[in-house]
Amino acid sequence: MDTIMDTIVAISTPAGTAHRGIVRLSGDEAINIASKLFKPDSAKSLKKTGNFTAIRGLLNIPQIDSVPALLFLYRAPTSYTREDVVELHTFGSPALLQSILSIFISLGARLAHPGEFTRRAFTAGRIDLARAESVAQLISAHNLSEMRTASLALSGGLSKKIEEVSHTIRDCLALLESAIDFSDQDIDYIPRHQVALQLKEAAKNLHSLLTKSPPAASGVRVAICGAPNVGKSSLFNCLVGRKRALTSPIPGTTRDTVSETIKIDGAEFLLLDCAGNADSALPIDQLAAIQMRNYVGNADIALFVTDSSKRPAGSERIFFNQISCKKIFVRNKIDLPQSASFSAPQKALTVKTSCVTKKGISELKSALISLIKSGEVDRSHSAIAATARQRETVQNALKSVKKAQDSLSEGESEEFIALDLREALSRLSEITGESVTESVLNAIFAKFCIGK
Repeated sequence: MDTIMDTIVAISTPAGTAHRGIVRLSGDEAINIASKLFKPDSAKSLKKTGNFTAIRGLLNIPQIDSVPALLFLYRAPTSYTREDVVELHTFGSPALLQSILSIFISLGARLAHPGEFTRRAFTAGRIDLARAESVAQLISAHNLSEMRTASLALSGGLSKKIEEVSHTIRDCLALLESAIDFSDQDIDYIPRHQVALQLKEAAKNLHSLLTKSPPAASGVRVAICGAPNVGKSSLFNCLVGRKRALTSPIPGTTRDTVSETIKIDGAEFLLLDCAGNADSALPIDQLAAIQMRNYVGNADIALFVTDSSKRPAGSERIFFNQISCKKIFVRNKIDLPQSASFSAPQKALTVKTSCVTKKGISELKSALISLIKSGEVDRSHSAIAATARQRETVQNALKSVKKAQDSLSEGESEEFIALDLREALSRLSEITGESVTESVLNAIFAKFCIGK
């Protein structure tokens, strides 16, 4: 990485022709370099122009002549990077923007690395690492739900949650270290029940950062659920486009959850083919039912599948009403003679399908993408660890807290418990960037666009 004192420049708008293009400068020489190319309509020089100012003027570009432009000036330390920042807004011609970029580089600026503007904001303390990562998430968001998730992190939702958990763990450490200080006086100084309660709360809060957010590459969680032998696995295979799950006319074929990632109109969905919700005395069926309910409980969307050739059992209706996430009532097996007593729940979003004729499959896909694009499936209602790096770090911190809980319940010494809690704090500081290696930073910001 080049020195932070360099003045950097980049085109900040996407490649291709557009109504407007933006070239951004940041650094000590940003105003000086821009003033050599940009001439304000007024006689006032850029160096004497106030902060947060928009100025109209012309760009004097050799072989092109004068080009109208609008310049935005943000002075240090109140800018995004806490350096002097200049943005030139002009026509979005790729050739014009490249010419401006080349001139600025010839005047002493350096081409910015991917994400370097945001990295400077992080290094200068303008934003923490969780907020920095949310910038890239916001840029790459495919729908309203993803935008809300990124916006929540950008406004500090995730960082605040991490700080709350860290504060709880630090309180526990203070109690433990006090006990260590008095260990030679044969005094039972530490109220272990109090530490146990605080660690339970910390573990719960860390777990909440994971349960409502699948890994970034997995997309929107869609749990396919319902009674046994209603065609859940067949529907799963139809959506996937191949025979991914085992199907059989014998009820209870699926006992473990099968998953597959698909794309619909550019949006990613993680399909989960769950075991049937059957009443059974067999331990394996009971475990499968528990697992299925856990998956449905953490899903973004539930496809509740029924056999429309039969009357739904009372237990099916009860289970359907218990599902709290957004749900679609799937009337499957419409190729068979239909039950006269079949009825869908009132006001339920209903789609009719046949896995034999493939009728209704495209309508079901349309219903899924409609829920996402309309913003009805909102995964941003609470702070979450959204990136793979954040999730892994939270999981490691949670493991350390659970180790501390085990040590506490087993009567281990305060030194051992404190060791695990210090490890948990170290992990959490990696999310906000208080403790993170240069290689991790390089990997994070390499995923950004140039100019961001």
